[in-house]
Amino acid sequence: MAEIPEEILRRSAEAKAAATGRPVEEILAELKSEAAAAPAEAVAPPPAAAVPDPAAADSLKAKSQAAAAALPEHLLRRAAEAKAKALGIPVEDVIAEMTGA
Repeated sequence: MAEIPEEILRRSAEAKAAATGRPVEEILAELKSEAAAAPAEAVAPPPAAAVPDPAAADSLKAKSQAAAAALPEHLLRRAAEAKAKALGIPVEDVIAEMTGA
């Protein structure tokens, strides 16, 4: 990680001091210690995925399909295209999933 310039740290500290009423030097010291400690911090592993409840998943899918049916076609298509691009699957598959077809 690149070192944060002193001027930027000071401006951040001044803004935070004005907002919180604490001394600038105290906040500046905190910011400097955070900047120095940041590279040494270990990255925490992502939390374990919760096991989905099948009934809740079916209910959510039904609600999603009902909402999709209420959307104007051009908005449904735009949402489907974005989801398809993000997941790397065909748009038609996403539309079928969204509409329950």
